[in-house]
Amino acid sequence: MGKYNQRTYVNQLPKNIQKGIRDAIIRNERKYGVPESAIRRNLPGAMNSRLGDLEEIINVRYWVDKANGKVKG
Repeated sequence: MGKYNQRTYVNQLPKNIQKGIRDAIIRNERKYGVPESAIRRNLPGAMNSRLGDLEEIINVRYWVDKANGKVKG
């Protein structure tokens, strides 16, 4: 098992992973028509939550694997 898992808080991840998650959240919210004002309002809470809490928004397994060095790029 890697250092990071679904119970890890987003703000405890490396900065590059946090940026990727932030971008993925924004991209997916826009894709589903969430207004920009709502995205800006909700983003800080998402970035302070556990990865597992974001399962409906992003591919959590991908980001856990990436943070643990199992995914390159």
